[in-house]
Amino acid sequence: MEIQRESQQIFKPYCWLNGDTNPTNWGIRKDGTIVLFDWERISCGSPAIDLAISMPGLGTADNSLESLISKRYVAMGSKLSNDFPFTEQKLFHQIKIAKVWSVVEYLGENGTSLGNEVLNNLLDQLIEKVRGLI
Repeated sequence: MEIQRESQQIFKPYCWLNGDTNPTNWGIRKDGTIVLFDWERISCGSPAIDLAISMPGLGTADNSLESLISKRYVAMGSKLSNDFPFTEQKLFHQIKIAKVWSVVEYLGENGTSLGNEVLNNLLDQLIEKVRGLI
């Protein structure tokens, strides 16, 4: 029940989100600036959603990437606002929850198009990630 309550926090409106920051939605303009495409899922929520989706796969087994992302994001956010509502630990945990949510959503939409081996591998990894949240 605790994880269910915690997972609801990622959908509380805090900032604007793209909602689909996967690697195929990024590009580089001729002048070298980075651009994010595909804004059909724009919404408000925790930055953990966009941060988790931009992370490859299911993240890292040792959570080092999740930790690095939360540390850097909180450091930058704290410089921009005294009102920044996230601690490194809170954002770190939300990133892990958002990653599980995004993979479950992906599998719900694309699971039948994956081969059995790929699907089973993803499900095994997903189970381990969920165990790490409990």
